[in-house]
Amino acid sequence: MKETGEMAEFCAKAGVRPNIVKITGEQINQAWRDVVAKRARYRFVIDPKSF
Repeated sequence: MKETGEMAEFCAKAGVRPNIVKITGEQINQAWRDVVAKRARYRFVIDPKSF
């Protein structure tokens, strides 16, 4: 979508970056429980090197 592209371009120019928490494969279930319980404050990113 045009608007999505414009927003991505704006974020790139303004230096806006996502807040993430890198987790291992072993932490997936706990991360999901945190999402369901609305305790997750950042995007979870699974480290592929942990597999």
